[in-house]
This record gives sequence, C-alpha cells and structure tokens, in this order.
Amino acid sequence: MLRIYSNHRALRSICRSLSSLPKYETLKLSQPKPHVTLVELNRPTKLNA
Repeated sequence: MLRIYSNHRALRSICRSLSSLPKYETLKLSQPKPHVTLVELNRPTKLNA
C-alpha cells in the first residue's frame, strides 16, 4: 500500500477534485483523513495480483 502525505497546495487541489473524476472499476479511491488519499486496487477476480 502506498500512502502519500503532503501539504503541497497542488496535491491538495487534486485530492479535492477526486469526486469529479470518472468512476473506475479497478481503482478504489478514498480519503480516510484530511489531506490523505488512499488508492486501492479492486480486482477480486485477480485476487489483487
């Protein structure tokens, strides 16, 4: 799992706009905490390999 923590203004702007991105079947995006974006693979048929 990759976690990116940053106070950089551009990254915060991108994270805020995540809700406007298209929906992906294989990526799960969430923001568990302010300024933290979690990207997970969601491929149950491949067992995330």
